[in-house]
Amino acid sequence: MNHTPGPWYWTGSCTQGTMITAKGGAQIAIWPPQWGTVEQCRNASLIAAAPDMLAALALLVDGDGKPDECPRAMNAARAALAKARGE
Repeated sequence: MNHTPGPWYWTGSCTQGTMITAKGGAQIAIWPPQWGTVEQCRNASLIAAAPDMLAALALLVDGDGKPDECPRAMNAARAALAKARGE
């Protein structure tokens, strides 16, 4: 399965409209300001974090299978989770 490579970013605001873009400017998703609810802004964070979460999960699953013995995988998972949460 192929997808637009990450990282992905979200720009804009709930009141100005939102756009998810990939490195290099490729558009992943866009919605206008009238659709900008708080829930949709949180969805934007989740969408933008998708490639990071995929990479972190792949590292956990394809790695040694022991997350507490793989600090790099846990750090990647924590960073992806923070991005998904908009932190």
